[in-house]
This record gives sequence, structure tokens and C-alpha cells, in this order.
Amino acid sequence: MNTYDINSNKSILESLVEKALLDTVKWIHNKCSPQEPDYIAALSTKFIKDFFNILVAAFPDYDFSVSGVYCHQKPIVDIGLDKKPELGDILFVYVDRRGGGEKILNSLLLQAKISDHPSLRVHKNEKHQLELYRRWPEFKYCRAGF
Repeated sequence: MNTYDINSNKSILESLVEKALLDTVKWIHNKCSPQEPDYIAALSTKFIKDFFNILVAAFPDYDFSVSGVYCHQKPIVDIGLDKKPELGDILFVYVDRRGGGEKILNSLLLQAKISDHPSLRVHKNEKHQLELYRRWPEFKYCRAGF
């Protein structure tokens, strides 16, 4: 998949992805009174399936896969500040299989924040997380769990 193909389908992709995100939010709200981990779990299960189906419909001639990795609260990294941030909440991975068996991989790591307001003000106790994503300094893994 290349930039031209994506940009040629931009309006339909934006519309379908927005609908899939809203459907995911409604879906998790029907199951529980969601908190941040619930939204992340829904993104890594329900949304990723919808996103894959959107891409298949928009790009039927491509051979690819997508996956979502729930990584809420782990791993924790040391970036040299007093408080150590979590690396992220969800990792989206895209694999494009090209002719001859070549694989092109890409990923997107996201940190989720919940807010009732359209703009989010970062609280003092989360500045370390903002520093990680704003500057992306070198870091050391501190805790990754099993």
C-alpha cells in the first residue's frame, strides 16, 4: 500500500475509521461502565477487526495484516526523570506482504488519556508521560511483566 492509494481513498477511510471508532465506544459502553483499560482492550480487539475489514474493502489487491497489542501499564521505562512513564497503552502493527515474500512492517504506539473535554490539559502528575512522547529520549526498560 502506498501513499497515493491511501490519499486517493482518504475521505472514505476517514469516514469508515471514525464510524468504527464510534462503534467500538458504543460496544464497550454496552458491556460495562468503561475506564481507560476497557477502552484500550476494545481498541485492541473489536476496533482492530473493523479496521482490518475497512482496509480489505478499500485495498482488495493488497496482502496485509493488522494487529493491536494491549500494553496498558507495561512496560515501564526510565527516561531519567523522578517518575518512570509507561511506554504506551496500545501498539498497532501493520504488515504488508509484497511479491517475493518481502514484508514491510510499520507500527503506531499510542498513549490513551480519557477526558470529558475536547482539549486535554496534562496534569502535573503526568508530565513524565508527556516528556516521553514529546521528546522520545533514550530509555531503559524497567518493568515489562511476563
